[in-house]
Amino acid sequence: MALGLGLVVGGMALAQEAEKKGSTVRIVVEGEGDEAVPRVAPSVPAESRVSSAQGPTTFGSAAAQAMGPSLKYGQSFQDYGPKTIPSGPLKPGAQITSTARPVAGGEDVVSEKLEGIAFLGTPGEVSAAGMASVRGITSTVPGLDAAAAKEIAGKYLGGQVRMKDLLEICRQVTAYFQDKNQPVVTAMIPEQEVRGGVVQILVVRGKLGKVKVQGNRYFKTENIQNTVRLRDGEDIDVGTLTDDVNWLNSNPFRQVTPSLAPSDAPGKTDVVLEVKDRFPFRPFVAYDNFGIQSLGYDRYSTGFTFMDVWTGLDQQVNYQYLTSGGFNNLIANSGAYSLALPWQHNLAIFGSYSKSNPTDVGPLDQSGYYWQASGRYTIPLPTLSLVENLDYRHQIYFGYDFKAANSDIFFSGQNLTPTTGGLVGLYQISQFSLGYSLTMSDIIGSTGFETVMYGSPGGMSSNNDNTSFQNINAGAKAQYVYGKFSLNRMFRLPGDAAVVLSGQIQQTSQDLMPSESFGIGGYDTVRGYDQRAANGDNGYLGNVELRSPPVSFWQICGADEALDRLVLLGFFDWGQTMQYSS
Repeated sequence: MALGLGLVVGGMALAQEAEKKGSTVRIVVEGEGDEAVPRVAPSVPAESRVSSAQGPTTFGSAAAQAMGPSLKYGQSFQDYGPKTIPSGPLKPGAQITSTARPVAGGEDVVSEKLEGIAFLGTPGEVSAAGMASVRGITSTVPGLDAAAAKEIAGKYLGGQVRMKDLLEICRQVTAYFQDKNQPVVTAMIPEQEVRGGVVQILVVRGKLGKVKVQGNRYFKTENIQNTVRLRDGEDIDVGTLTDDVNWLNSNPFRQVTPSLAPSDAPGKTDVVLEVKDRFPFRPFVAYDNFGIQSLGYDRYSTGFTFMDVWTGLDQQVNYQYLTSGGFNNLIANSGAYSLALPWQHNLAIFGSYSKSNPTDVGPLDQSGYYWQASGRYTIPLPTLSLVENLDYRHQIYFGYDFKAANSDIFFSGQNLTPTTGGLVGLYQISQFSLGYSLTMSDIIGSTGFETVMYGSPGGMSSNNDNTSFQNINAGAKAQYVYGKFSLNRMFRLPGDAAVVLSGQIQQTSQDLMPSESFGIGGYDTVRGYDQRAANGDNGYLGNVELRSPPVSFWQICGADEALDRLVLLGFFDWGQTMQYSS
């Protein structure tokens, strides 16, 4: 069985409509806010004013789930590393669309021959008496140059124009700014006299009022507010806002739902962040049977996750103690520390120390140790919206690993015997990594891709040389490069069921040491076999899963909120490994 978690996020968008009638008319907007209704009036001087209405839209959500060993942190650390809480689900960018209310008079003729359209960027530019001298398309709107305005409205010049045509122009202007991640833009018809076949269209860009935080119990309000890079009075760039919310939701103890709401300040819009957070300390005790025969199948672990909720740096500490084989065959201590930097990069430091004392190797002393110290620096890249309703979240990362071992028992996954056991000999790994990952959410599921390259120049420490390597593996060299690739796809089915497809590849140009080999067998690769039952320099892995709708016993017992998930799996796993020299 497996556990799953999903969230849906909601938001708001802006829309604006107006009504006009006649070829030489005066347009008056009566009422304010949601009650604003444009009316046709006689040509009487009046003060120009504007108003807007707000309507709902949606922030979507989907999470890609992958099988297989970790690419970013490495399979050897994952086997003995602490059990961490997964990051929050994927939060794709705001899919904000204008929603128009039907208005009366859509078929009414505004001008028998449209001579010009003036796109204006501020209410002060509107001429209540009309702009009869304008010819063609002009624009003073920041971000909407004359060429873009002509592309939107040029086809209407020289012909009869009706109210519905002007509303369509307003809709297209709003859509134009939505495509530029500025959906809080309202195109409207201000009060005016339409003279000489010239219409004025006012385009108002939404400005940020306040960033409001609601519902948080443990994380400080000011720290959450400071994560949002938008400032009071600035244009609301939803691309930036979405990236900031994604960053907030990468913390496993906090989930944020963003929305836009009318501000108390005229002409401004507030960003509202609805927070659900949990107590920032999670201890655990666990049992699994992921071990190997020589060290004991039954494994017992305990540890904790602690989250800093005070400084705004989202510091997280994880620790785990793991043992097996009657608390004697394996003792592994592992830990990880991560830090969210103010410029929205992430630094992670992690490591482990393991000792083994296998019991089935006869009179030979095959006790061994393995330790690792590593770091990763992650840089989130701006969310891409290349196709409508598809958002690409991606990041790059780089890091360094130092590993030392005097046995392959931790990676072999095989029985050790007096004749074949052990490969005992001290060697050290000193290598660099560079990786890229991408996650895409769409209406039927989500897709994840990751690739990482590992390499070492060799000779970086006393036992990081060809001699030490070849005492273990005759074909290995201290200077090497190898790559890993993973691809996974989740398809949502009716009733919250899902089909998940995933695959991994490792490729190298030479023999590798045991700690860098690709292992198959076990809960995260090919189920039904011992952990890392087969290892190779090059490897291939494929998984297909059918996941049932989740069941919550907590809710069955009457709880309002599901705190547990039971998912039944049907799966097919396939893997193959090969030694480079063979």
